[in-house]
Amino acid sequence: MKLKVLGLDAAFAHTGMAFAEVDLSGTVISDAHIAVTRVELIKTEADKESKKVVRKNSDDLRRAREIVTGVRQAVEEHGIHLVCCEVPTGTQSARASWALGIAVGTLAAIDQPLIQVLPREVKEAVGDKYADKDEIIAWASGKYPTINWPMSKKKGQMSITVGQAEHMADAVAVIHAATKTAEFNRMAAVYRSVAGRLS
Repeated sequence: MKLKVLGLDAAFAHTGMAFAEVDLSGTVISDAHIAVTRVELIKTEADKESKKVVRKNSDDLRRAREIVTGVRQAVEEHGIHLVCCEVPTGTQSARASWALGIAVGTLAAIDQPLIQVLPREVKEAVGDKYADKDEIIAWASGKYPTINWPMSKKKGQMSITVGQAEHMADAVAVIHAATKTAEFNRMAAVYRSVAGRLS
């Protein structure tokens, strides 16, 4: 049995998504059981055209709706069974706190079962508890080199577009981190049990 999983790196400007199938046939889930098939990015921008006409908080509401709509469409289009996410924490400014609230609100709007992981768990899934964004991108793109990473030409050569790929790579790492949690393994056992009874 395969479980369709969405990994989310939720943020106000860039929400990274990774789509995977997790093979539940074994009793222990390892990286070999995870197949990430595609990555996507929901990008929202402030409306600069109507800055003097539209209040900032009204424009923020529009952007929040774009994120929620994008995530819900992805869940429906891909038949997602389970969502894995890193819940954002800690900010340095009022504006960052506002953006964090919108990201958390996005996660709260998801109807599918949700498994939360900590930033530390995401980095540990990559193999380095101090991994930075470049290392996470290198890990994710090395593990899944054939999926649709955003590419751009740099010095005459095609390379991954870091500004977009970092959020997608985080979403990939979120899936790998979530499958290592006790919560995921309990859920996988329930899915196996139900599938066994239905067959």
